[in-house]
Parts: sequence; C-alpha cells; structure tokens
Amino acid sequence: MQTGRRTRMNVTINGSPVDGREGETIIDTATRNRIRIPELCRFEGYDNGVCRICMVEVDEPARLVPSCSTRIREGMRIVTESTRINDYRKSLLTHILKNHGPHTDGKEAKCALHGYAREFSVPAQPEVRLVSSVDRSHPAIDFDPGLCIGCRKCLIACDQEQNNDIIEITGRGSASVITFAGGSDLGSSRCVSCGACVDVCPTGSLIERDWQAADRTVVTTCPYCAVGCTVEYGITAEKIVWARGARENLVNKGKLCVKGKFGYDYETSKDRLLYPLIRKAGVSRGPLNGMSIESVFRRATWDEALELVSRKISGIRDEYGPAAIGGIACDRSTNEDIYAFQKFMRAVLKSDSVDQSATLCHSPSAGMLSWGLGAGSSTNPLQDIFNSRTIIVVGSNTDSAHPVVSAYLKKAAKNGVHLVVIDPRRVELAERAGTFLQIKPGADTFLFSAMAKYIVENDLYDHEYVENHSETFDEFVESLKSFSLDRVEEVTGIPRTEVERVATMYAIDKPSSIYWGLGITEHHNGSDNVSSMVNLAILTGNIGVPGGGLNPIRGQNNVQGGADMGASPGSLPGYQSLVDPETRRKFEDLWKTSLPEEVGWKSTEMVGMALIGELKMMYISGENSVRSHPNSLEVARALQSLDFLVVQDIFMTETAEFADVVFPAATTFEKTGTFTNTERRIQMVRPLFDPPGEAMADWKIYSELSRRLGYDLGFNLSFAKKYWEKIHAQAD
Repeated sequence: MQTGRRTRMNVTINGSPVDGREGETIIDTATRNRIRIPELCRFEGYDNGVCRICMVEVDEPARLVPSCSTRIREGMRIVTESTRINDYRKSLLTHILKNHGPHTDGKEAKCALHGYAREFSVPAQPEVRLVSSVDRSHPAIDFDPGLCIGCRKCLIACDQEQNNDIIEITGRGSASVITFAGGSDLGSSRCVSCGACVDVCPTGSLIERDWQAADRTVVTTCPYCAVGCTVEYGITAEKIVWARGARENLVNKGKLCVKGKFGYDYETSKDRLLYPLIRKAGVSRGPLNGMSIESVFRRATWDEALELVSRKISGIRDEYGPAAIGGIACDRSTNEDIYAFQKFMRAVLKSDSVDQSATLCHSPSAGMLSWGLGAGSSTNPLQDIFNSRTIIVVGSNTDSAHPVVSAYLKKAAKNGVHLVVIDPRRVELAERAGTFLQIKPGADTFLFSAMAKYIVENDLYDHEYVENHSETFDEFVESLKSFSLDRVEEVTGIPRTEVERVATMYAIDKPSSIYWGLGITEHHNGSDNVSSMVNLAILTGNIGVPGGGLNPIRGQNNVQGGADMGASPGSLPGYQSLVDPETRRKFEDLWKTSLPEEVGWKSTEMVGMALIGELKMMYISGENSVRSHPNSLEVARALQSLDFLVVQDIFMTETAEFADVVFPAATTFEKTGTFTNTERRIQMVRPLFDPPGEAMADWKIYSELSRRLGYDLGFNLSFAKKYWEKIHAQAD
C-alpha cells in the first residue's frame, strides 16, 4: 500500500501496531504516532545520532539502537520503555552530567538535559565546577562552553539549515569544542544573529541573554518583510521574552532572521504614541527640529481629534471636491485594515487617490507581471526553490533584505542548483553562487534581451510553449534586433561568453526561475527590466511549472495584500477596474453608495499635486513618506503646502512631525487579521497584547471617522474571519 510516495510498513511500538512509512527513522514514526522518545541531539531530517539518549530496543532478542538514525523496516518490533532502556539512559545521563557545568543564571528551565535528569531520577552533581568563561561578546546571545555536550545541533542549524557556515567544531573526541568562523568569539565572528543555534541548543549553552520561562505563547506572523515567517512568541508579565520560528510552517520551517528573532522590543518602546495629538494653535507645520513633542502638539481626546478631522474632511470636500483629498495606506497593517482604508477613501470621502508603498518599490513588477501573465504577483511558492535546476537572482541583496529566502537559495546551491547572481555589487550571496555577473547599473534590460536573442538565434527556445501559450512572437523577435550580442559587454560590463553561457543554462537546464528585488524596479526603466524577464521566461517555457517562474521578493510584510485589497488608484479589491461601469456598479450596490468614476493620483503624483495646490489634504496611515519617497525635501515642502494633514502611526515619525492631527495606532502585536506574503500565502495575525494607552486598531479609527461622516463602514466586528468573509464576498 502507498502513502503518497512512501510505502506503508507494519510496525509495532510497545506492542501496538502503528503506521510506519518507508524511509522514516524510528523516532520519526514514534513522534508522528504521538509516542514520546527522549532525545537531545535529534535534528529532524538529519542523521545526527550523537547523544544516544534515544536508544530503544528492536526485535527479539532485543538489541539497543539509536532511534534517531535507525530506519524502520517491515515487521519491526520496537520497545521504547523498559528496565534495560531506563538503566541505560540513567547511566548515560550520569556520564554526561559529569562533564556538564551547572546553570548559574536561572535559565535551567531551557535545559532539556536537566529535565531528563529529574525525570530519570539522576542526582545532581554539585561537585562539578568546570572552569569556563561565558562568552558575552554578542549583543543578544550568550555562549557558555561549560554547558555544551557536543550534540552538534547548533552546527546543523547554522551550517546546513541557515547555511551561514559560521559554527565549527575543532578538536577531536572529548577535546572537541565549538568555535566561530571569522572571530575569536561569537561577537567578532560572521554571525548574522538569526538565532537558529539558540533555538535548537538542548542545554542552554547557546541562549538568548534575556531569555525567561514564558507564562504563555502566541503564534503569529512576523511583522517585518514579505517572506511572512511564522513566529512563536514567549510572553511573561505582558512582555515578549523570546521568539522562535515555527518549524511546521511551510514558509520558514523554523527559520528566522535577526529581525524576527530579536526585533520585537518596539512594541514596548517608550516612544510609542499613546493618545491623539493636535498641533497647537500658532505652531506652523514642519519638522520638530529638536523641539519636544509637547511643545508642538497637545494631547486630545479621541472625540475631539476625530471631530476635528471629520470637520476638516467635510469642509475641504465641499469647497474643493473629493479629488482634493488623498490617502496612503499602511502596508504593515493587515488586509482587513487596508481594505477598510480604501473603502473609507472611496465610499466615504469619494476620492480614488488612495495608494500604498508598492508605487515606490514593486509596482513595475506588478504591472508587467499582470501585463505578461495576467496576475501581478509571484508565480511560484518559495519552497519551489528546491525544485529548480537554474536560479537567477538579480537586483537583490538577499542576505540582508530577505535572509530566510537567502538560506533557501544557499542550500539549493549546495545541493547542486546553478545559482546565478546578477548585481552591480558583489553582494554576499554572490560568494555562494556558481556564477556572478557584475552588471553595470541600468543595463538589466539589455542583458535579458540579449540572452533572449541568443536563445532565439540558437533555437534554444521552447517551441511548443511559445506556440500554445504566447502571442506576437514574431514582433518580439523583431524587437530583439537592437540588442546586439557584439555590444553586450560594452553595455553591461559582462563578457559575451558569460552571457551566452548563462542564457544556455537558463534555457536548457530547466526548470529555471528568476528572483528579484528593488535593485531592478526602482529605476526609471523598471517596467522594461521586468518585462524583459517575463519575455525570457515565456520564451523558455519556464512559467506554470514547479521550480520555474518569476518571483519578485516583496519588501514590506503586507505590500502584496495592499495591492490585493485595492489600495491603488483605479484598482478596486481583487484588481477590479474602477473605471469599468459594470464593476463600479457592483461595488456601489454592495457598499450602498456612489463611488468616484475617475482614476485618482498615485502617492508620487500627490506630492506634485500638493505643491501646485490641487491636493489640499492627505491622510497618511503608517507610511513615513518623508523617509520613503524620493526627494525628501520636495516631500517636506508638499506636506507643508497642504491645508490639513492627518498621520496615523505608532511613533512620531518624520512625516508625523508635519501633521495637524496624529492618531495613535495599534501594532501588529495588538491586532487580529491576516497578511499576504510575497508568494500570496494568506496567514493569520494574532494579538499578543492589548494596545497601550489609547491606541486603536487602524480599522476602528477609520470606522469612527466614517460614522461621524454619516456612513457605516461595516467594520464593527471582532474577528478577522468575519472581515475576511466580507472581503471575499465583495471581491467575487
């Protein structure tokens, strides 16, 4: 009988039949069948087998074998508990404890070794006083070599899972010790602070400096980048005391980066906005320039601040028309918040000038993917990296911007995948790539078009795919004439032979995929860059196959969700066109109000419109436009030119300093909802705490304003599930 691709096997554990599967270890089978076997060194997916505490008896006459490295077989009889096994475990624990120093910092709760010692009644050995100094050179991690039992789990986590190759084992036998590549201690090494070693260490030899035992845990989605890692947070006394990646999650599989692992203190920052603020009378709009918040803003009640904003909205709308008001949604907030914001702008304010941060980063990706493939998003899941044979990474410093994706790419390269990195800089990932093409800035379109020309001229393209799944092939071939391979080195800086070799590899050694970041989209020709990659993928039949595809690596955690929810001019939820009369009427019937008929301004256009007096008011939710938009001085002048500015955020940002009213918002740690990651996977966001002070969730603020303006947004429910049902019902 088959289970997926694995043959089922008849196995008994402790006298009871269990479901065994070909290729599993004994401990894998036991764990899946909820039978516990003690273990210290086990790392799922790897045959480590160092500590031997997981020994079990198999067959008759019974013999002891390590369950973590012994594969099951048909008819195997396994015993996990017996007098013989328990005596063996006691002797083993006694031996290990003789070479294991005591915890002196109250972190015994994280030491599985001491937990097993208590379970098997192995007495403590107070005479053990190993001479070792704790390495506290790292800003967040302590290393006590006296607590290390040489299980090698940290080595696997660092070198084979995260693929950072920093932890090393030097010496042999009992003299072997952990060392760190690139430095004499952890702090001076090349450690990237992902914390993978800390999460797997069974003794607390490697441990978070501020670790405490948690009173409760909450599993939610990371609030940083669009990889969308699932994180389990430990909470004590209403404070996060540790974080670790959820191994069962398909996105990160237990991995985190430094931000997900250690970047959670902002929730309790003393700089959080806790109550509404109104600019004091007579204080002109502009940056604080060293002044205190209290000298520029006064504390207000919610009723007072909401009433002022609603009065200003009504006045500006009545005098100048709805188009005089623009809004920018927060791509770090939930899908539900963003949906509420765009509905507030269109249904209540009657303005389509609603935008999000994608305009500044990946809008060329969304636009050209939609133009070429029909959907403005990634075509493949992240785990498809391991189904690729050739991977091109272009315009992405992946190790810094998306470390978890980089871990997958580096592991794929170790497994034999052709990894090609294209960048003007020799980024860290280039050191792991089989091929690095150091391109001249701005030459990406020429490079990919020259590759396409070489593929066509040498008949390397996928004739069947092009015939069945593309249009205007002859016109495309004609357009390639201007991309001469004789000029490719002059234009791109890359030798022609290398361009031809990579083109052949991409076309022949398939499936092939392309991953890119802002290095090719934040250009005046960003759309051309993306469309040239779209054409290359279609030409070679690398669309619609596992391991192929076109995959922009998004920046902010919910920028994909922002686009899906309709936070772009002319685009209603689900990418439905505002200017299509039938679509607009559908939404008007659902929302029971009229909608604007003309496409509004993008955020970059709002800056220019404010400077010439066409835009009178802006509502900026969770975006620091002074920092994120090009030409900060021009943005500052635009904000000063407005008649009224509302900023909704968790901190007093450079943009909030220009506001007339500042609303205190809740963070991701204080709300319920969903995020959509870079591969369009929708994941739950769960609250860890209540918002501090008088801060409120974004959707509640929009709803309160709408009510004062005579419209019910319909977002007065408590659970994201109901919001999500509402979103789907209105987008169908």
